[in-house]
Amino acid sequence: MLKKFLVAFAFSSLLPITAQAFELGVQGIYWAPTFDASLAVDGGTSFDPDDDFDVSDENFIGFRAFAGLGSHHFSLSAFDFAYSGTDFVTQNIDFGGTSIVTVGTEASMDLDYTMVDLAYRYDLIDLENVAAGFSIGPVLQAKLFDGTLEVTNEESSNTESTDFSAVVPMVGVGLHVGILADLLELRAQVTGMGYDGNNIIDAFGEVVFSPLPLVEIAAGYRTLQIDVEADDVDLDVDKEGIYGSIGISF
Repeated sequence: MLKKFLVAFAFSSLLPITAQAFELGVQGIYWAPTFDASLAVDGGTSFDPDDDFDVSDENFIGFRAFAGLGSHHFSLSAFDFAYSGTDFVTQNIDFGGTSIVTVGTEASMDLDYTMVDLAYRYDLIDLENVAAGFSIGPVLQAKLFDGTLEVTNEESSNTESTDFSAVVPMVGVGLHVGILADLLELRAQVTGMGYDGNNIIDAFGEVVFSPLPLVEIAAGYRTLQIDVEADDVDLDVDKEGIYGSIGISF
């Protein structure tokens, strides 16, 4: 009888630990970033979407799904970006030697791409059971791009487009600080990579409020600096701005 009691007690004692060690959730994200870019195709003309095509800032909706077990945390996030504009260009523009538009010609540009982030974080220092909680650790991340860049001469209806894709490995550090038990916390992460002329920095910081069980509301700021060659497309894109998110977690 005593043996059965001890086994039952040990099992019941492990249940809260198991529940605390496992996490699963999903977030919807609304990001309002600025857009500053320089683009070129196959060694052709470098052009500024804002100056040459009157492309303006846009707001975007994305998502993030995450799971964790103990000190191991995994996440998947994605955004679909779309920029377009039309104007009278101030320079000749070509794709790899193929002329598309000349100075003073009305032309339009469309840039559409998907960005997916896969990340793994390990809590190297984990004080989640002390006070309101604190953890910090290394992050391994893979950033995937897949999209299309298109320029159209509105006078001749001539269109040139090119598809591009890239996978960029990144490393960094992630931080979590509990402020008020399970109600308020800070999260921050910075990752980056530089190699063979390609450079990326992706960083964010956010305040997370949990007004109800399972519900998380966050407000933060993210900066994303991309300078990579994706197939034949040179992408030099900077985005930064505030974002908000709402999600559920278990």
